Amino acid sequence: MRSNILRLSINITTLLVISVSYGQNTWIKSYGGAWFDRAMSVVQTADSTYTVIGTTESFGYGSPEASDIWLIKANLSGDTILSKTYGEDAIIEEAYSIIETLTHDYVFSGTIMSEEGGIWLVKIDQAGDTLWTRTFGVGEFAISIGSSVIETTDEGYLICGKVLSFDEPEKDLLLIKTDINGDTLWTRGYNMGLNDATHSVLETHDQEYLVVGTSDDGDCWILKTDANGDTLWTETYGGAGFHAAYDLVRTDDQCFVITGFTASFESTQGDFWLFKIDSNGEIVWSHTYGDYHNEITSSLVQTNDGGFLMVGQKQNAGLANNDDLGWMVKTDSDGEVMWTRTYGSHGYNEMKAVIQTYDNGFLVVGRDSNADFWIIKTDSMGQTSTSALIPTEKSDSFFRQITISPNPTNSTCNIGYTLPVRSSVVLDIYDLSGTKIWSRKFSEQEAGRYNQFWNGTTNNGFELSSGLYFLRVSALSWHENRTIIFLK
Repeated sequence: MRSNILRLSINITTLLVISVSYGQNTWIKSYGGAWFDRAMSVVQTADSTYTVIGTTESFGYGSPEASDIWLIKANLSGDTILSKTYGEDAIIEEAYSIIETLTHDYVFSGTIMSEEGGIWLVKIDQAGDTLWTRTFGVGEFAISIGSSVIETTDEGYLICGKVLSFDEPEKDLLLIKTDINGDTLWTRGYNMGLNDATHSVLETHDQEYLVVGTSDDGDCWILKTDANGDTLWTETYGGAGFHAAYDLVRTDDQCFVITGFTASFESTQGDFWLFKIDSNGEIVWSHTYGDYHNEITSSLVQTNDGGFLMVGQKQNAGLANNDDLGWMVKTDSDGEVMWTRTYGSHGYNEMKAVIQTYDNGFLVVGRDSNADFWIIKTDSMGQTSTSALIPTEKSDSFFRQITISPNPTNSTCNIGYTLPVRSSVVLDIYDLSGTKIWSRKFSEQEAGRYNQFWNGTTNNGFELSSGLYFLRVSALSWHENRTIIFLK
């Protein structure tokens, strides 16, 4: 019997290494100095390297009183191959967004806080050398922020941003359209109140623009404009509580998926929020993600399997009550949770941006507990090592006595769970790639004990091979994960 157990252990370990780690570099690295440094945006470039931009108080002209913009270029192992700062002495400069252009240069947007400052747009080459800079000022008493920049189909650029100005307070949300050289073609101002903000913009299927942000009333705000920046429609989404939209992606069915923050619906604190709208702004579906902690999302990417990945911060969720951790939530194409991952152990950690890498993994950037650039390269399951592949189970469980028997199994197993209150329940099983292979939904089950049998097949009756599979039990806003070992 002991030799059989040992053989089972070796087989499972081999399966994990082959299925997850093959071809996917994973690592976690920090980059920084004596003062505050934070990564804000990232791209994987045509040469397969990673280019990260953010803010530094440690390098260049950076200091605790005045920050510089810091760019790092890293190879596939996370080793630094380029490091440059941009800014002036005793001036605050911050970068929020970077893109790679069609000519394989870079453009980043941010802010420069000087007497003639404003929204800052900078183009650099692959070596990090400046090709040109443009500053868009909007008034003598103004603070301007270029939140996001995109390259448009005419090879120009579009910046969305925010200005705090006494000159034109009724036009504090901005879109600035430039040509390929960064020269202004048009500027449009919009107003949703003093405390409004824009966070992200994209070009639509029909060469119009969609902008997301927050209204003065604390609602998620979405603006649709034509190619000249003139308003086609605006919509707000939310209810009681505070809501914000931070990022969005365009889907193949000419719809849009937006991620944000909500402090209403089923949330007891604040939750990640993901919802899909059609081209007219009508909601197709909407989901929230979180528990009794406060979760704030920052960035969204559509994944190669048609699903979505959000990253952000789970507050007061570490070993101490004041620990803030990085949080990843992966969903399928309908917004249903496939897996979640938490990174960081103590102090203040935050994830600010995410991309899917060429090897189908993910690269996340932000700030770690040492106030340094924090860069995490994961595999396709959001893990950085095979030892952490199995999803973490909650210690404060909503469910009671989730059991899988027998486990390991070579045919049929019984999934048991106990509900403390009346609730709808969803059982999902995923394979190692994160693909949902089996699902059952039960509406309004009364409090009590329930059992469901799984016979090792997919929803279509296809017999599965030996391996590790992951069970997810969902009810209300709670989710629990368990591992099933299937041996034929």
